[in-house]
Order: sequence, then structure tokens, then C-alpha cells
Amino acid sequence: MSIGQSNKGLPIVVRPTGTHRLDLPERGCNSRVHLSEDGRTVLKSPSLFSCEGCDEKTTERMRYLEEDSAMLISREAEIYRHLGSHEGILPCLEISAEGLIFPYMKNGSLRTYLRTRKGEIDSSMRMRWARAAVSSLVYIHSKGVLQGDVSAKNILVADDLSLLLHDFAGSALGDLSASVLPESRYWKQNVADRWDVTAATETFAIGSLLYEISTGTLVYEDIEDSDSIEALFRQDIFPPTADIMLGDVIEKCWMGHFETSSQVLDAIEVAVSQES
Repeated sequence: MSIGQSNKGLPIVVRPTGTHRLDLPERGCNSRVHLSEDGRTVLKSPSLFSCEGCDEKTTERMRYLEEDSAMLISREAEIYRHLGSHEGILPCLEISAEGLIFPYMKNGSLRTYLRTRKGEIDSSMRMRWARAAVSSLVYIHSKGVLQGDVSAKNILVADDLSLLLHDFAGSALGDLSASVLPESRYWKQNVADRWDVTAATETFAIGSLLYEISTGTLVYEDIEDSDSIEALFRQDIFPPTADIMLGDVIEKCWMGHFETSSQVLDAIEVAVSQES
């Protein structure tokens, strides 16, 4: 690891010394992402800081962040070992002492792609993505993993335009409860306590994911205040879905008609068969 530019009295980020040295803006749960020199892979590593010259309180806070970050990377490594290989999950190429190494996906997240390429995405591609995304969630659920933060920002678009689920650092597995907060547009307060990730919270979130895929926009994108969105959700007030792709499936996700992601996938397949 190498230390960034000095700034007396403030913590300095410690960067990797290997081939992954270019900082990327994408971050997981309190981690850092670095691109390799050849641009082919990324290293997701715990946050590390040099606290030379910092006061005791700052040093203690940075050490806590380091420990928390290391724990989350360790959890993600454990979940990857548990999940094994699947076509809809970003493959982990290596678990090293520095962190986790993944292939670099230059198209970025599904959310970014939906916004920047909106005019290029037809309905058949959106339907393909809807089926693929939910299918990947069905797989991880079958393995006892709950993503915790289901959203289009945690799905990557591969070079062949297939989708890859990623970021399991805060996910739930067995006795390990989720340690991430869902986005306000993907979470309904009266489904469960905010920290209690369940099959019900995941299926509700799938509704918001399908809405984002179908429309290319966030649920209630024109409302910035998360408290206002949560208040609408608690009253079962959602955007109209009658005229959008998979609108009936989305509404049923939001209204709690599905108990599992498998039921959502079955409903999508029925919708596809009715259109063909």
C-alpha cells in the first residue's frame, strides 16, 4: 500500500501498491475500488488511512472505519464462496490479501446505462433485463442470501449487455443480518424494520427495480425528500403503472401480493407468454 498526498492533521487514504492503483468513483459499503493498469480488472479493498499527525479522536474514528470496512469485505468474500458461479452474478476472479478482484465493466451500472442510453433501449431489451435481474435474485435467495440493497445501481451492464448482480458486502447470509439501508424508493417502512431485510422487503424492492427498468426513471424521481416518498409508500400511494411494461407485476410487488422472488419471476414469465 502507498500513502496519498500528505495533509497534516487529517487522515490520508492509503492506496494499493500493486497493479490496481487508479481510484474509481464507485464504492461499495465503506470500501474503495481501484482499476488495474491494463484496465481489465478492479480491486475492491477495505478503506485504509494513515493518521500521522491526527488527533486521538480522529485516529480512533478512522480505525473504527477500517475495522468495519475490513469486516464488510470479509463478508462479501464469504458470500461469494457460498454463492459459487452464476451467469447473472459478477464473477469474483480472486480473493487476495488486498481484497476482491473483479472484471471491469466499462458500461457501469444499469441505472447509469438506463439514463445515458435511454433512446437506444427497446422494449424487448427491457423485458430481457427484467427477467435476467429477477432470475439472479431468485438464485441468491435460493442460496439463503438477501441482497439488502436491491436496486439498479447494484447491477452492472456487461459488454454483451447482459446484467450482473454485484455488491454483497452488506448482504444477509444465515445468521449474518444485512448491514445496508435500502434506498427510500426501494423500501416501504411498514413492510419491516429498516434493518430487517426479509423476502418481503426484497420483493417490494423488485417492484421498484422493474419500474426503473421499464421507465428508465426512479420511482417518484421528481420528489427529492426521502421522508415524503416513505410517507406515500406507507399510504400505499405509488406511481401509476397501468401503461408501462410489467405494470401489473410492479403493482403487485408494491402491494405485497408476492411472498418470494420466484413468484415474481413466474408472473413475469406469464406476462411474456401473454404478449407473444
